[in-house]
Parts: sequence; C-alpha cells; structure tokens
Amino acid sequence: MENNKILIVEDDPNLGKVLLEYLSMKGFDTDIAENGEIGLKKFLNQQYDFVVLDIMMPKKDGFSLAQDIRKIDDKIPLIFLTAKSQKENILKAFKIGADDYLTKPFSIDELLVRIKAIQKRLKKNEQIILLQNRRGFSLIQQCEDCGSITSCEHCAVSLTYHRTHNKLICHYCKFEMDAIVTCTECNSENIDLKGAGTQKVEDVVQQQFPKARIIRMDVDTVQTRGAHQKLLKQFEDHEADILLGTQMIAKGLDFPDVTLVGVINADSGLFLPDFRAGERTFQLLYQVCGRSGRHSKPGEAIIQTWNPDDPFIQSAAQLDIKKFYNIALSQRQELKYPPFSRLARILISGKNKHNVLSVASQVGAKLKSDNKIYEILGPTPAPIEKIREHWRYHMIIKSTQNSASGIHTFIHQKLGVNIFEREFKGVRVQIDMDPVSML
Repeated sequence: MENNKILIVEDDPNLGKVLLEYLSMKGFDTDIAENGEIGLKKFLNQQYDFVVLDIMMPKKDGFSLAQDIRKIDDKIPLIFLTAKSQKENILKAFKIGADDYLTKPFSIDELLVRIKAIQKRLKKNEQIILLQNRRGFSLIQQCEDCGSITSCEHCAVSLTYHRTHNKLICHYCKFEMDAIVTCTECNSENIDLKGAGTQKVEDVVQQQFPKARIIRMDVDTVQTRGAHQKLLKQFEDHEADILLGTQMIAKGLDFPDVTLVGVINADSGLFLPDFRAGERTFQLLYQVCGRSGRHSKPGEAIIQTWNPDDPFIQSAAQLDIKKFYNIALSQRQELKYPPFSRLARILISGKNKHNVLSVASQVGAKLKSDNKIYEILGPTPAPIEKIREHWRYHMIIKSTQNSASGIHTFIHQKLGVNIFEREFKGVRVQIDMDPVSML
C-alpha cells in the first residue's frame, strides 16, 4: 500500500500554499496546518502516512509537535523543514526522531524524492542497497549531564554500542564491556546513545517499511564461514528487498533489479586527518552508486551529506572521474603530496607514554639537525593516539626529489640502523615508506 496522505505544518502561508497545491497535483492527499497546535489537532483526528513540519513556528514549535506525535505514533515518518543556519536544530530534530530534513530554500521535488524513492522501488518489486559505513547500533554512549563519552580502556577511541549483545565494543582491540546505565564520571543516569550504525539504520528502515525484507551485512553478520556468500545469494534470489551494509557492499556486486542506492552520512570519512580522505570518500561513493541501474532498468542514487558542495562528493554524485582526477591531482600538487613528492612516516610506539614521547623528541631533534633538504613534520601524537595499550607518536618526512633510497639513506645516517631493529626502553620505532594510512 502506497503512503500518500501527508500533513504539512508550516506557518509561512505562501510556502504552505505552494506545498499544498504541488503535492495535491502530484496525487497526494494533503492537509495544511498553519501552526503546531492546529497540526496536533489534525493529527489526532485523522490518519496520516507522512508529516512535514517546520522547526520554528509560533505557539507550538516543530520540536514540541514532533515529541507529541511520537508519543502517539512512533513509526510515522517525520520530515523537518529548517533554515540553513539552523544545523544545531537539525541535530536536535534527529534526536527527537526525525527521519529526514530539508533546508530552505528547497525544491519541492526534493521533498518528493524523500517520500517516494524507497516506496516506489518496493512497490515495483525492485531492490535497494543502503550504505552506512559504521557498524553497530550507535556510535557512542554519552552522559547528557557531564558530556562524558564511554571510551576503550586500551585505545584512545570511543566504544561502539552493539544492541544484539547489549555490549560496548572497541573496533580496534575487540575489548568489550556491558553498556553502562550510570555515568562513570558523575554517576548520572541520564545516558544517551548518539549516532547511528548499521543496526540502528536497520531498525529505522524496518519501522518505516514494515513489509520490507532487509539483509544487514557487516562484520557482525558475516563472522561465520560462508556467511558473506549466503547473504548475497539470498539477496540475488529476491529473498530480501533491501541490502544494508558497510563498505563491503560498495563494490563488486551486480544485481539486475537494484535500481536505488542510498548513502547514509556520506561525510563520515571526509574529514579524517589523512590527505587521501576526500579521495577515499569519492572512491566509496562512486563504487556504491555504480551498483544501481546496472542492467536494463534505470537506476538512481541518493547521497545524504552535510557538505553537498564538497568537490569530492559532487564528483561522485555526478560519476565524473575526470573531474575527480583533476581536483585530487591539483590538491596534491599544491600541497606537495605524491606523486609530486615521496613520503615516509616514522611511527614511535610503546606502553609507557613518557618513554614514547621522549624517544619521539630525540628522533625529531636528530632528523631536523642540519637538515636543509627534507620537510619534516612532527613529532605529534598519531590521530589514533593509543591502540592496544600502546601510545603512538609519528613524524612525516616529505621529499620532492622522488627518491625512496635517498630518504632511507638520510634516516639511517641520522638515526643509525639499530634503532629500528630493537626496542629501546620498551619503545619501538618503525619506518613506513609511502604510507597507505596516516592514522
């Protein structure tokens, strides 16, 4: 059954009139309410399939109305309208239970995309791939009173909540603990789950489309031998309508009935402290968008992002490899990154933070002494400062001479060879030539 009865709650009479006329023309049974109080009365007296509401309204704002609606119906899709300057309100809206949002001014066709895309595919017995490159239920567990985030005891990262076992798990060292009910810092019981992993997305999609059959594919669901192939075979045989997963579903898949790809939070890797972050975001988006419409049926992709003007996201949305290549090459040339230079990364790690910092400082001083050829950055804490009880500092050596042997000779002349062959005070020093990751 197609969802087609919509309640619009909008205090701007001009916008409300345009929305009412346009959606009615498109075949939707549409009601309009000019403020939150009237909107709530209408919602109590009639059955709706969607609610579109403005965040900022007199008498009863969108937040209050959404909370009241959720108490009555916790599954109805809510789409918020907001000004571009109200990003903090968007975050609050999602916490209340928003399913989507549009920023003013917007094309009304954008609203139709949100409402109709998934429903249309399910009605036509076509298939959908949804990418959320974060596994687990919620990304973090945070105290609402003091702001404390539950972190791994062995790594400098937050723990991810997995609802299946009601555990907080570290994705680096596999440490796990029971989900907390009181804050370890202030003893508050006001603990909330923030962010959305694949488990939570699965829940939300199932609530919005209760008849849809969903396969979730992430590290948690493919742990047993052959599980990966089994899930893909089920999807190929139309035993599911929606394939939801992490980056393992982004490439190499070819299903003739997949006509819609959705990417949730495409920005998740965009701002990592690595010069390849934008390029990897493009690669992931380009690959997953290419899963849609691969055969006779036309396909489309919808990318959810906070940064629609980012050149890497734009290039991926347009499937424009040449544009991406020119942007990436230009940025690398400007900042003197490969192929316009050679890089070496020196990683210093150990269990005693003081000793690690001491060795890192000594290594940095020796490398920088009487050096006029190489650009040397650091030492600084690595972006992930601690993994498996080991503290990590790193340095980057950049050479425009494009000679790996020259960098090796320079490092060995400055530091000797023994420092890389044995630990010193429990500290290990490693060279990574042309590093793939800067984390």
